[in-house]
Amino acid sequence: MSSLLGAQEHGHRRASDVIDAADTNGDGTVSLDELAASLRADPASLTDAFARVDGDDDGQITADELEAGLQAAHGHRGPPPPPPLSASDLASSILASSDTDGGGSLSLSEITASLGQDDSKGLSDVFAGLDTNGDGGLGVEELTTAVEASFARQMAAYTANGTGERSSIRVAA
Repeated sequence: MSSLLGAQEHGHRRASDVIDAADTNGDGTVSLDELAASLRADPASLTDAFARVDGDDDGQITADELEAGLQAAHGHRGPPPPPPLSASDLASSILASSDTDGGGSLSLSEITASLGQDDSKGLSDVFAGLDTNGDGGLGVEELTTAVEASFARQMAAYTANGTGERSSIRVAA
C-alpha cells in the first residue's frame, strides 16, 4: 500500500513540475497559450487534447487535472516513466557522440557518417534549414531548437486524437 501511495505522490509531483515549467504567469495553472508556448506549438493543434485534460472547463489545467489526464491516457495508476532528457541535454548528447572532429558543432558530413547514410539532397536541405547562423555546423543551440521542434511535433501527433495513436497533424517548427 505504501508503494502505491508513493507512486501517487510521485505522479502528482511530476504533474506539478510540468505545470510549474509551463506556467509563465505564476498562477499555478497552465492555459492553452502557455502550453503551446512551452511546446513551441500552434495552440490550434492542441485545443482538443487541452479540452480533454481541462476537467472543469475553466480554460486552465491544474496539476490534479494533468495527473488525471495522464492516468486516463495510460490506463493505470503507478509510477510514471523516468523523465526524459531535456531538449538541451539530448542535443548535447547528440553533439558529444557525433562531433568526431571536436569542433563543437556537427557538420553535414559528421551527421551523414553518424546516421550511416550518404549525403542526399533531402538531408542537405534539412541541414541548411537547421543551420540558422549559416556557419556550416549545427551547434548545441541549433540542435536544441531542432529537438524541441521534434518534441512538439511528436506531442501534437500523440495528443491529436486522444488515443496516443500517431496522427497526421504537423506542427510548424
